[in-house]
Amino acid sequence: MASRDHVAILLYALDQRYDPVPEHVVRLALADIATSGFDPAGRVELPASLAGQEWRGRTVAAGEPTPVAEASYFEHVLLRAEWPEETTLAAYLRSLRDVLLDGGSGAFIARYQGAARIGAVRRSGTLRGPGGGDWIVLSFDPETRHWVAGWQPEDGLAAIAGGDWSDVSWLRIPR
Repeated sequence: MASRDHVAILLYALDQRYDPVPEHVVRLALADIATSGFDPAGRVELPASLAGQEWRGRTVAAGEPTPVAEASYFEHVLLRAEWPEETTLAAYLRSLRDVLLDGGSGAFIARYQGAARIGAVRRSGTLRGPGGGDWIVLSFDPETRHWVAGWQPEDGLAAIAGGDWSDVSWLRIPR
């Protein structure tokens, strides 16, 4: 049996102006996105604000090329304390996958600084750390087919309603 690209099917439905996009199309696309994760080959240079973190027995330095997943973890879990203190990298990544797989999560399409994004949101609940917000947001780049960011915005869903975000359209309203 041939494998289907459910993200491509979602994008096609949007291009064809399905309104609403069928729930099963959204659900299957989010399941595909859940398996994609951050780009495993991608590296970002750590900003000075993240320098000095203890990681795997050493201190990381500013400008150090770091896997995207680890850099996101450093920023949102270790530095900003958006997740509880005991959250590991694996638990952080699992929480982002869970947002995508939860049938009660919201899903949206938008542009971030002009680039297309597919996003998912869910209440943070017990995953909220001292610096966290009421919602967990995951952003996915349909071009690269990888997660771009996973965070708990201070200003909740208003974070994706303006500023660098535009053309936000909800595919599924969060419960």
